[in-house]
Amino acid sequence: MNKWVLLVSTCAVLLGFAQEMAQATCESGEESLLLQTMSSSKDPHASCLKDINMTQTAWKELILAISESYPDGDYVKIAKDGIDKLYGYDIGTVMFKPTKAAVDQFRPTSEGALSYFVGYDAISPAGYPEDGGFAINNGEGWKEVVIKNYDISCMGDLAIAQGYYFFTNAQTDNVTGVEYTWVYKRMGDGQLKIVVHHSSVPYSVPASSLMQEGKEVGKVEENNMQALGAGDAWKRWRRGYRHRPHSCSKSISATQEAWKKTILDISNSYLKDGPNGDYIKIAEDRINELYGYDIGPVMFKPTKSS
Repeated sequence: MNKWVLLVSTCAVLLGFAQEMAQATCESGEESLLLQTMSSSKDPHASCLKDINMTQTAWKELILAISESYPDGDYVKIAKDGIDKLYGYDIGTVMFKPTKAAVDQFRPTSEGALSYFVGYDAISPAGYPEDGGFAINNGEGWKEVVIKNYDISCMGDLAIAQGYYFFTNAQTDNVTGVEYTWVYKRMGDGQLKIVVHHSSVPYSVPASSLMQEGKEVGKVEENNMQALGAGDAWKRWRRGYRHRPHSCSKSISATQEAWKKTILDISNSYLKDGPNGDYIKIAEDRINELYGYDIGPVMFKPTKSS
């Protein structure tokens, strides 16, 4: 009898523990990690956070190592080895949108990333002439890099981080703040590799407003507008585009069409009926339909948010 009581008590304790873990997992939006959590004594979210921090520390150390090695050291080799280690160019597509890239805004190859990090002059004729070398700060170097995550999310073999990084000029001590989004993919050995890297400066007054005020528009903005006006951006997109499996492409296209229709429907509703129209309800319904706020963190970096 005592054995049965002990067995029942033990099962009740285990069931209660499982329910607590399921509730905690669902509340955090990490449903896909439930079984992994219950089968391991480790907290998968904490483990994922640790891996993200380790990968970001390695990225920060890479930037500083390149900077410190410039100009007489092996800064190009350091950069190449670091990119090969931290970015997933060896496993498939990497979507890298650097901060200071105005003509060739996207870098789908490791060579393009290397050009951005060390500058065109270091690897010409390969690379892109617009690159001055972000990691060497156009020759002035960096003395400190600070990374601050705003939010992270771990889903299966993917991890996402969004936040701010701050770079201190080695010559002037000026600090430059930039906003980032990173997506990491976990390899078979457990290492995280970067498969998406979007970096941008905080939003400021649009170029059109500056022109209306009679102020000079920066050359980068001017070059960018000329490129877009000439259709070069479309040509670069076509040149760099790689066909994906049909089912994936079809799903992505359908979702993008729905997003585009959302913007137009909100706009049309407001233009037709004014502030008293249903544009807010349309926006709420479509956001709930298209964004994953109901399943966990959504890393949304709007354009006009400063």
